[in-house]
Amino acid sequence: MGVAVPARQTVGAPTDEGAERLSRSFAQFIGWGAVFYGCVVAPLVISQRTLTPWWWTPLFAVLLFGTAIALIPVGRWGTFTALRRTINAYAFVNVLVPVTWLVTWTGEKLPTETGTWHSYLPGLAAVAGAIIWRFTFLLVYLVTANSIGVYAGHVVRWQDTLEPLLTALVGTLLFSTLFACAVFGLVRTGRILDATALAARTQAIQTSATEACTAERRRVNALVHDAVMATLIAAARSGNSSAVARHASATIDELELARSSAPEPEHVSADELASSIRATVSDIHDDAHFSVSAEPRQPAQRIPGYVKDALCAGVAEALRNVRRHAGADAQAEVRVAVGHDVRIDVTDNGSGFDPSRIPDSKLGLRGSILGRFDHLPGGFAAIASKPGCGATVSMRWAPQ
Repeated sequence: MGVAVPARQTVGAPTDEGAERLSRSFAQFIGWGAVFYGCVVAPLVISQRTLTPWWWTPLFAVLLFGTAIALIPVGRWGTFTALRRTINAYAFVNVLVPVTWLVTWTGEKLPTETGTWHSYLPGLAAVAGAIIWRFTFLLVYLVTANSIGVYAGHVVRWQDTLEPLLTALVGTLLFSTLFACAVFGLVRTGRILDATALAARTQAIQTSATEACTAERRRVNALVHDAVMATLIAAARSGNSSAVARHASATIDELELARSSAPEPEHVSADELASSIRATVSDIHDDAHFSVSAEPRQPAQRIPGYVKDALCAGVAEALRNVRRHAGADAQAEVRVAVGHDVRIDVTDNGSGFDPSRIPDSKLGLRGSILGRFDHLPGGFAAIASKPGCGATVSMRWAPQ
C-alpha cells in the first residue's frame, strides 16, 4: 500500500472549493498590492518619521505592511481560518495606525500638499474584508477607516491650498467602495454558484433514491397483486382445496425469494465510466490533462455502478490533494486504461511528500482512497511519492 497525504481541514471556509479558491486569489492580489504600495511610499515613510516619536514609524510601518503582505503566503498555503484572522488583523491595524498617529503627532506641518504615507489607501483593508465580512459591516468599516485616514492626511498639511475635507473624504470613500463592492459581489456570486451546484448534486441523489424506492415499490406491488391477492381470492372462492394449497405454497416460495434476493447492481460501459471520470476531473481540476486508452481485442467491459462511484471519488480526492498540497504551479495528469481490468493513475509534478513522516491519525487520501479500495471487491490502490518528485495515486479494479 502507500501512505496518504493529510487533507487540510479549513474551519470557517466557504462551503465549496470554487468560492474558497476565488477568496484566496483576491487575498493574494491584495497582498501584492500592498507590496507595490510599500515600494511607492517608502520615501514618504522615511521623510515623515519626524512627525511622530522615533518609535512610531518603524513599529506601525511594520505592522501595517506586514499584516497586508502576510495575505500572500496565508492565502496560498494557510487554512481559511488563518486567512480570516489575517484579514481581520490587517483591518484592525489599518484603523489603529491613523488613530495612534493623531495621538502621537508632534504638530509639525507638511510643507506641501502631500499627505501622510498611511492616508493614501485607507480603504485597501476594506477590499480584503469584503472577502469575509457581511455587507453591512463592510460599509461601516469603509466609512470609519476612510474618515480617520483622510482626516489624518488632511490635518497635517498647510490649509490655505487644500480642497475641503468633505470633498476629499467623499472621493476617497467612493473610490474604495467601488473596489470593495466589486470583490464582495464576485465572492458572493462564487458562493451562490457553488451552493447551486451542491443543491443540484443533492437533488440528483435524492431523485435517484426516489426512483429506486419507486421501482422496489412497483416490484412489491406486482408481487402482492399477482401472487398474494390471487391466492386469497382463490381461497375465498374455492375453499380449502389442493389447488389453493399448491397456489399458496408457490406464493410463499416467491415471497421468500423476493426477501432474500437483492436487485442487480447498475452497470456502466467503459465509455460511460470514462465520461464520468472526465466530468469529475473537470469539476475538481479543470487544468489537469486527461487521457483514456483501451486494450485491443478485449470484450466490451461492463463495470458495476459502485465501482464507478469508487473510482470517481478516488480521482476527485487525489485531485483535491494536488490543489491543496502540490503547490500552485503543479500540473496534474489523469490516465485511464480500460481492458480486462480498469486502471487509473493520477500523477502530479508538485512538491511531493515523505510517506514515513505522515502520522496514522491523518485521513485525507488514506481514508478516501486506500481505505475505500481495501473494502472494494477486486479493488487496489497505492500512493507513491517523495519530496521534490511529485506523487502518483494508482487505483485498480478487476472483476472477480
